[in-house]
Amino acid sequence: MPARRSIRALAGVAAGLTVTALFGATLAVPATAAPVDVSSKFKAADASFAGRVVKDRYLVQTGGTPLVRGGHRSTNKASLAKATATADAAGATVQSSFSDLWTGFSVTADDDQIRTIAASSSVTAVYPVLTVAQPKTDVSRSAATNAINDVAASDTGYTGQGIKVGVIDTGIDYNNADLGGAGVDDPTADFKKAGGRVMYGYDLVGDHYNADDASPVLAPDAFPDDCAGHGTHVAGIIGAQGTGDGATVEGVAPAVTFGAYRIFGCGEDATSSTDVIIDAMSRAQADGMDVVNMSLGSTFDSWPSYPEAVAAKNMTEAGVVLVVAAGNSGSAGLFAAGTPAVGEGVISVASYESPTVRANALGVGTDKFLYTQIIGAATVPEDASTLSLRAASNTTACKKPAKVAAGTALLVKYGPCYVWQQMANAEAAGAAAVVLYNNSSGLATFTMGSTHTSTLPGAGISGAKGSALAASLKKAKVLTLGMLGLSTGVTNPDGAKISTFSSAGISADLRLVPTISAPGGKIYSTLPLAKGGHGVMSGTSMATPFVAGTVALLLEAKPALRSHPADVAQLLYNTAVPVAKATESGVTKYPEAVFRQGSGLVKASSALTASVTASPSVLELGEGTTDTVTITLTNSGTQTLTYTPTRVSGVSAAASTGSATHVGTTTPSYAYGQVGFTADQKTVTLAPGASADVTVTLTAPAKALKGKAGMLYGGWVQFTTTGDGNTVSVPFVGVRGDYQSVKLLNKFRYVDTKGKKWSWPRLGFENSDGELDYQESQASGKWAIDLNTWYPSVVYHLDYPASDLRVKVIDVTAKTSSWAILDNTSGTAEERTHWGNMPRDAAAQWVTFRGESWTSGDTTSFATDGHDYQLQLRVLKPLGDPDKSSDWESYTSPKFRYISE
Repeated sequence: MPARRSIRALAGVAAGLTVTALFGATLAVPATAAPVDVSSKFKAADASFAGRVVKDRYLVQTGGTPLVRGGHRSTNKASLAKATATADAAGATVQSSFSDLWTGFSVTADDDQIRTIAASSSVTAVYPVLTVAQPKTDVSRSAATNAINDVAASDTGYTGQGIKVGVIDTGIDYNNADLGGAGVDDPTADFKKAGGRVMYGYDLVGDHYNADDASPVLAPDAFPDDCAGHGTHVAGIIGAQGTGDGATVEGVAPAVTFGAYRIFGCGEDATSSTDVIIDAMSRAQADGMDVVNMSLGSTFDSWPSYPEAVAAKNMTEAGVVLVVAAGNSGSAGLFAAGTPAVGEGVISVASYESPTVRANALGVGTDKFLYTQIIGAATVPEDASTLSLRAASNTTACKKPAKVAAGTALLVKYGPCYVWQQMANAEAAGAAAVVLYNNSSGLATFTMGSTHTSTLPGAGISGAKGSALAASLKKAKVLTLGMLGLSTGVTNPDGAKISTFSSAGISADLRLVPTISAPGGKIYSTLPLAKGGHGVMSGTSMATPFVAGTVALLLEAKPALRSHPADVAQLLYNTAVPVAKATESGVTKYPEAVFRQGSGLVKASSALTASVTASPSVLELGEGTTDTVTITLTNSGTQTLTYTPTRVSGVSAAASTGSATHVGTTTPSYAYGQVGFTADQKTVTLAPGASADVTVTLTAPAKALKGKAGMLYGGWVQFTTTGDGNTVSVPFVGVRGDYQSVKLLNKFRYVDTKGKKWSWPRLGFENSDGELDYQESQASGKWAIDLNTWYPSVVYHLDYPASDLRVKVIDVTAKTSSWAILDNTSGTAEERTHWGNMPRDAAAQWVTFRGESWTSGDTTSFATDGHDYQLQLRVLKPLGDPDKSSDWESYTSPKFRYISE
């Protein structure tokens, strides 16, 4: 082999690159063996899941139909019994069985055992179990909090009484007094107690479970307590029963009954797995949950095909309202939302930043502004004390500034030295405290590092606020700084916008994701007693329970909505308020993109009182330039109302096709253009109980991002009235032009930690452990491959999702070609040359040829020793026609030679 670079060395490359094959190396057909019949049953929902596979754990699908879809229990049970008997006889360990939402079971099995199980006639498919990361959120007790009262019970008159809300998460600390506990940390107390709040649930994993471990330890028990904190924070937003004063929390629906389904262990980086999540979903369904909150998910899995997404769809069709986080991958660009948020019928939630917040604030004059505690510095007082405020004489205090009088706080600009140096120099100058402002406009959290502390109180403020204070101090020289403690009405520097971390959609099949927004940035809520009882987190994980709580209020107020998730979603979407200012640079004065905010900001009071609704509640226009649709308005109220149809346009976006590093949908281009709009009626009058159709025509902006293929656009068709009726809003989203004209293989560039530039697609090689090396030299004929050691691969990046992936094997010596048999595909030999739906990715994926290929019939052949070959990667444009050659893109590798030793 020539010199090579291992993808393991590339910092920041997608985690899926350095893992074993989806079903283990021995399940792929080796070059010296005949095809195995059961291989048609092995499925990988898409190849990007490779980085999340749990070794020797499988989801085995059996014959029958899920009970929630009208299946028969006896039929499902018989099929399940036959397959599990095969598993037991093979020596495998069956973990959980499923029949309600998905038919099958989870099992721990080695390669031989899973092949035996797959051979059972009652087994229809075998999927790898995948890991799911615990959502990452920063906890703070001195940062800001969005006011839960934006959508809380005090605004509506309802409390969620009688509604059961399931939380599939890290558990719930039911000892917390705000969640019905006695305030004593005891995981065996307060659960299912008379008059308690957490009355259902189960710990499916135990404290030490981590799906990433070589041998994960599953130790389920009856008490779904929370040692991590995330689930308790989520539960508090849904329905904490505190007063909302001081340190307590009042949730959106403070009288709901909780079900806690714990799927994560205690470790900071502990992961769960999809078999456990499906088990939790089934338990929530069986316990009769009206609403289920899932503040979790995966990025980029935008084709809804895996059992987890199928179970989510079945759950909503069975009458459970499923509310799921859209994800925290806002920096990853378009099509970043993943499963289960992309599941059909799911309410997927983006995160919004409230304009004002309740916060521990600083004050100068009448101006109040929030801060973050500098980690490692002394805590900022909250006692209404005051200090004099001066600017550091050298701005950044990277060297000792001029001496200041006692009782003086120094205003310091962040960088270019370490924070601990800035703090130390300020202290040497006699400062009593430090106010450190960001070198960019937003708010940041600063740290002194793990080895430094300071006795000075340290507060971090936004760059915009710090620059304004610096300008004022140039004139006044000294100002009075007040430590105000917990204050209301504090301006949020990130406010009135979608959070920058919130993931953008849409789904690969062009459905709207996310579908709605709610406050998710800087949320103060409950925590386990062991973690302080209360704190602040940010994420779509926090926005999701706002919506779940709102749903509980709706179900209490309108009992006819129970078991009708689509009607609940319709009310939420029709009454949401579009976020009027985009987050993206250059378009901030225009409404945020619909594929970042969905229908808009949830408004419980509007949803509760709305008398007029629109169907469909979402317009998914697909690809094209102009679309005509009919919207039906229905008046369930007692007044005759007249409505005028209008449209509001959101910003648009398309993949960048520039030459910068990380081009593609990681760095999309945003622009604004009005969507063309006509309606067949200028006004429509609705009598009580009446319905009326309005036909509208929507045309994609022609000048915005002109020439950019695959531009996403959208907005809202709104119906306004001068009477007492509610405004009715219908979000729409589409792709301008031909979705099949997008560029998938766009010469993605990566710069490694040593500054070396790499471009994909390129030729690489996978070893028998599933690890990838890729070649520095891409010249033809420079190396020979021993099939016992290495397998040739194509490393690639997708700018958009793809509808299929294949590899043509070109035998240069014999002047013939055939299709590579790919790992983990299903069906006939021909079908096993397809990978099917593929998501876009952040960096790179790879596909490997292991020596077996197909030409015709059901016969396969193997690579010939001593022949020269090339691999041609072929990807089908999203929703493309496989029989249309122009819908395929391709890359052809340099030549290499097979040898056997």
